[in-house]
Amino acid sequence: MSKKKIETGAKGLEELKDELVKRGYEVTIVSQTNKGFDAICRSPKKKTFRVEAKTSTSLTQLPIQPHHVEGKLQDNLFYVFVRSVSDENKHVPNGFYFFTHEEVKAAWILMPRINLKNGQPYDPKWKSLDWCLLRLHRDRWYKIPE
Repeated sequence: MSKKKIETGAKGLEELKDELVKRGYEVTIVSQTNKGFDAICRSPKKKTFRVEAKTSTSLTQLPIQPHHVEGKLQDNLFYVFVRSVSDENKHVPNGFYFFTHEEVKAAWILMPRINLKNGQPYDPKWKSLDWCLLRLHRDRWYKIPE
């Protein structure tokens, strides 16, 4: 992974952590090499859950690793997509987009498997979610435990 992508991800995770802390959550960021989630959180009502933060500056799609959309469903895992785009293209505004693991898997099912431009299958090692599928989930803080 490029240094720029790592920095973008770290910035988004830090923005999310700051916002969660403002709202009364305790947040422990785990190692960048941890596979599956980025932080362990505890709600103001003392419920523990995990968060996977995905940050993107893309205008169209958000990369996601295969293990997030395949395998066993995890009830205490939440995804927060952090959109951070500096231009004025606001068809999908900057902010935090909240998903349960089940919703991420459902969004993945809706993604095309063949590139509509060239008719070729997408590389199975790379997966992405389209921002159009994510945009209605902005600022839905109620999805994470209180």
